[in-house]
Amino acid sequence: MKAYIKLEGDVTGEDSFYFKELTNLIERECDLSVKIEGIESQPGVKGSLAIVLNIASLTLTTIQTLFTTLQYWESKQRNGELELKYSVFVVVYTRTFKERLLLKNLSAEKVIELQEIIRQHQLQPSLEDEYIEVQILKQR
Repeated sequence: MKAYIKLEGDVTGEDSFYFKELTNLIERECDLSVKIEGIESQPGVKGSLAIVLNIASLTLTTIQTLFTTLQYWESKQRNGELELKYSVFVVVYTRTFKERLLLKNLSAEKVIELQEIIRQHQLQPSLEDEYIEVQILKQR
């Protein structure tokens, strides 16, 4: 299963920095390979701005770890470790199912339910992509 983590809105260098921190956290905690997609930064700023993280091989067992890692990263806002504030949404797509949830409201029971739905869909051959999309929106 694939997963995409998208930073939505006007991305700044600071947003990109926090997003790259999230990348490192996912690679370390979930033991996943993460590909960063970026856009060109504004004139006078070095490098590109990270806006999308692609995870190509997310297994059922790593879904729980990914959600826990995202919840930890999001909790750093409440602890004052992140200066900017973000809302994080999780969207699960399968052939017959789509659900969008606010990450901070995602219970362990709901994660288990989502894993079971995904597992059931993976047992049936499908030409359609089934994936998880995480949307990170900057709060104003």
